[in-house]
Amino acid sequence: RHTNRLAYNTKAALINSIMKQARKLDTALVAKAAPPSAPGSSASLTQKAMD
Repeated sequence: RHTNRLAYNTKAALINSIMKQARKLDTALVAKAAPPSAPGSSASLTQKAMD
């Protein structure tokens, strides 16, 4: 394994790549997975739409 060999393999680069992948996720799926009590969660809105 040569994970830390590359100069750009930093914490910032890791966070950046995670954020990039997170943007691709379906927002409805994320809202469903998040606990309804999570701040800023749209789970309650999603639930109303499904009823």
